[in-house]
Amino acid sequence: MIPTHQGVPWLYPVEINSLSMRSKGAALATGSNWIANYIVVQITPTGIQNLGWKFYLIWMSFNIVFIPVVWVFYPETANRHLEDIDRLYRENPDMVSVLKHKEACQLARPQQLIDAKLELGEKAEHSPELEKLETEHLKSPEKSATAHLG
Repeated sequence: MIPTHQGVPWLYPVEINSLSMRSKGAALATGSNWIANYIVVQITPTGIQNLGWKFYLIWMSFNIVFIPVVWVFYPETANRHLEDIDRLYRENPDMVSVLKHKEACQLARPQQLIDAKLELGEKAEHSPELEKLETEHLKSPEKSATAHLG
């Protein structure tokens, strides 16, 4: 983990992992971040002592290499719901590079995900179970308010 990318191990795993793997992914990323920082702290003084200012060229090269790595392998998470990322990987289980998948690269939320969300909302709206719960609530607000307590 390069010093200019310190937020990546803390934020990205939470957005990219499925719900069942979210905490495990965050733990692995945090542990990797700590190990990488430890290595940087151990190596840098010796590197500066031996190479002087040229040692920073090593860290610069890591930063330069990291740009295409992010571009090729990291799906865009802006304007996405966590469920959208789950769906992306569920529909593309063999996806390694995101460049072949327009949906994984675009900044705007894909229209098909918006349509799917609206369709799910309409189904839930017309659900007989939901209507039953709503009518029970309207008939007896005290009973429905305490029903979940035991």
